[in-house]
Amino acid sequence: MKKIVLFAALLFSAANLYAQEPVSLSLEQCRSMALQTSEKVKRADIATQQAELDKQVAFTGYLPNFKGSASTYYTFPDKMTQGMGMELLIHGVYMAGLTIEQPLYTGGKIINGNKEAALGVTMMKENQRLERQKLLANLDNTYWSYVAVCDKVELTQAYAALLDSLYNDEQARVKQQMQTEADLLRIDSRRSQTDYQMKKAINGMEICRMALCHLIGLPLDTKVKATDAPLLEKEPEVVTSGDITNRPEYALLQQQVDMSKLDVKMARADFLPTLGMGLGYNFYGNLKVNMSGQDAQGNPYSTSNKYSGNGGMVTLSLSIPIFHFGEGPKKIHRAKLAVESKQLELEENTRLLNIEREQAFRNLSDSRSMISSAKRAQDQAEENLRITRLRFNESLCTLTDMLDAQTQWQNAHSSLIEAQTQYKINETTYRKAAGLLD
Repeated sequence: MKKIVLFAALLFSAANLYAQEPVSLSLEQCRSMALQTSEKVKRADIATQQAELDKQVAFTGYLPNFKGSASTYYTFPDKMTQGMGMELLIHGVYMAGLTIEQPLYTGGKIINGNKEAALGVTMMKENQRLERQKLLANLDNTYWSYVAVCDKVELTQAYAALLDSLYNDEQARVKQQMQTEADLLRIDSRRSQTDYQMKKAINGMEICRMALCHLIGLPLDTKVKATDAPLLEKEPEVVTSGDITNRPEYALLQQQVDMSKLDVKMARADFLPTLGMGLGYNFYGNLKVNMSGQDAQGNPYSTSNKYSGNGGMVTLSLSIPIFHFGEGPKKIHRAKLAVESKQLELEENTRLLNIEREQAFRNLSDSRSMISSAKRAQDQAEENLRITRLRFNESLCTLTDMLDAQTQWQNAHSSLIEAQTQYKINETTYRKAAGLLD
């Protein structure tokens, strides 16, 4: 029962997909849709916004810090004898105040902290550009792969039509006893092979279609028609401009070196003097003082007074690290080693990026020449099929020659489709490797 239900669901899904009107999309439209729906690109955007906020937070280090405070005291016992008959009652005393603290010198921590925050914004923007380029490269690859497989489906249909036409002609000849049933069986066998190829091509087309739908944010059952075609009227020009220094990967590596240099300055700042100034204004109240004693005539007396008041203050603080068993030099040396490591990483990856660009350029040049070869092969296959068809109709060649000519025609067209779409894919790969992909 479960199998029947599953089979019915598949039929219903297939019927819906068949009934849908295809969505016509160009490469540029797919790119725009992919950039709008990609989770990775959105996360990169969020990371850039966070870096901008970190930069704003770092800038507040230049500004004074305002603090307010309030406190009250309850002690037990609440009396403090001061001698000479005086008692201080601090039970319920309250204090409140406002202070302003302004750093004057922090060893460069605030300045370098702001530089690090600004560099962090730049790095997040480069990372954002990197994610966009990765997405566009993947999208272009998927789009042109879908175009190629769609063209191959149409080519297989055209090849099947040639076989059907040949089969009908041979069937008429068999009825006229001009050919044998064996010839029909040979054609029918080739038709079965073509039907198998057709099913494989359609399956591959569906996989590519779903991959494209996933990238551009459409439901996986959406029918898509690619409107851009890799067919080129003339031989394409090979792009030769571009430099790896334009790549976000290179920029990120260089910025990591710059960030590690700032880390050295930050490590050094931990062991430099710091100077700060503060302004404050405080209030206090409910301070009680009891006094008792004897006056000049020897008569006892006692008094009780409550005090409150306020006052301002100015503070200047200086902190100087003196000695902590070589902690500072060791931390600074460690930070310098990190700079050296990042510099070596930059040099190594620069060579790898140059190799990648060179390989991409060679692949693009090769695919350009392959288009020329495939076009010549296609023209030859077209002419060979035309001549073979004429000769076959005049009984000047065998059925095998005719089938071979048709197969050669199919293979030549398939090779041209592959060469042209591969050129488009290699072109995007080169643009990414050369820092030209936007």
